[in-house]
Amino acid sequence: MSELEGRIDSILRLHETVSAAYEQGASNLSRGVTIAQVDASVRGIDRPLDEALDALVLSLDALLQPRIDALRETSHRRFEALTKALWSMLTIVTVLVAFSVWRIIGGSRSRDA
Repeated sequence: MSELEGRIDSILRLHETVSAAYEQGASNLSRGVTIAQVDASVRGIDRPLDEALDALVLSLDALLQPRIDALRETSHRRFEALTKALWSMLTIVTVLVAFSVWRIIGGSRSRDA
């Protein structure tokens, strides 16, 4: 995690640099510089920041993937357990309903006889 903290600090510094460049470009607009000139002056300045953010995301993904896999496995096991419990309860309810119907039918036959 300390490596990630260092990378995040580096990304924040890159962000400050990019923001300062954009602000400088925007302030140049009021000095008679054209939009095309401002665009040319800041074009591509955000690429290192984009690359650093992409690398950070890949690092976080690699760092968290084992935990994600473990949570997925735990979730799968819980789902299987709940499915088994549901089928067991459904079986018990079916047997109880069948028994009740059998008693009702059997009870009406003995009264008829």
